[in-house]
Amino acid sequence: MAIGDRLAHRVALVAGGGGEIGAAICRRFAAEGAEVAIADLDPNKSEAAARAITVMLYGFAAFAKLNHDFVDVSVSCAAQFYGHITRWWPPLPDGPELRRAVVLGTIAAESLLALGLCVRRLRPVAVFGGLLFHIGLALDATKAFLNFSSVMFALLLLFLPRELWVLSGSMLGWGDEVVARCDAVAFLTLDPAERIRRLEARERARHGGRPVDEAAWAEFLEWARGYDDPAFDGRSRVAHEKWLASLELPVLRLDSACPPTVLRDRVLAWDGG
Repeated sequence: MAIGDRLAHRVALVAGGGGEIGAAICRRFAAEGAEVAIADLDPNKSEAAARAITVMLYGFAAFAKLNHDFVDVSVSCAAQFYGHITRWWPPLPDGPELRRAVVLGTIAAESLLALGLCVRRLRPVAVFGGLLFHIGLALDATKAFLNFSSVMFALLLLFLPRELWVLSGSMLGWGDEVVARCDAVAFLTLDPAERIRRLEARERARHGGRPVDEAAWAEFLEWARGYDDPAFDGRSRVAHEKWLASLELPVLRLDSACPPTVLRDRVLAWDGG
């Protein structure tokens, strides 16, 4: 599945392989047939680099098979592979047309795997299909596909969803290490007048009809209104926008005037792009 074989049977350890330059080096080494070990202080970046290499390998594997030697069932390694399987398990049907279907199916499978792994909603299906594909490859005892399939199993598992968690609230000025482990940000905004109205209603409900310190109440409202003042020195919309611009994460912007169910559905339907 490599572009070349200049580095075949060699192992490349790339320190900082999760960065842009390091990831490019990893992809090039993998394309030349090397076994690449990615080392990076940020596990998210190293996993992202490994996923990118996996997609690249499937894509090029499909492209490289678009040649006469692979499509010709008389010499195609895919057709020979199926022949080995039928000899091992005689009940399987065989014949030129079936072998041609195996050849074309191999190209289609690797193309669809490359595409499916790029689309978040399709990843679980692509991973399942990839596992089946490599289980099939490992059945051929005449080829050294078992070790290769084992490596691809591990790489495919990187595409599966992990245990999810949601952190709610402002992260401005703290928690950079937590933000670095996030996959995306949902930023909710609201018309200033409606925001203040909701704040007043929330605080009065919390007091439950008990007397309110009017001076403290006025000070609180003045502070809350400052959020939409560009000159405000505290937490503000301007500061949040600068913080969002500094992130290397996808951001979903939502209007909090929408009902909670609508906001929930938009977040769940978002693919993080």
